[in-house]
Amino acid sequence: MLRSLGPQGKDVQPLFITLDPQRDTGPVLREYVTAFHPGFVALRGSEEQTRRIALSYKLFYEKLRRPETNAYSIDHAALTFFLNRDGEYIAFFPPGTSAERMAVMVREMLGG
Repeated sequence: MLRSLGPQGKDVQPLFITLDPQRDTGPVLREYVTAFHPGFVALRGSEEQTRRIALSYKLFYEKLRRPETNAYSIDHAALTFFLNRDGEYIAFFPPGTSAERMAVMVREMLGG
């Protein structure tokens, strides 16, 4: 989507917030987000902070433990949220929204 925006892409700051702060340490997140785009910023907080931000966006997530092991996975909705410069919610993109469609919508939101 950022490439599709061309020069307007510089006006968009991609941000990733982990739902698994226990495993997603700073180094893990740095490696993960750069696989998407070099401009991504990754955030992590405590379990409580993660729960609060997820609830504020009505985002479902759940830690699923595997029986008789310490292993687990995080089941979650895969939404992309769009916020304005003041951090206010504007819109969300459901899974499967194409980069081109997101770029059209973001371009409109950016006023161009």
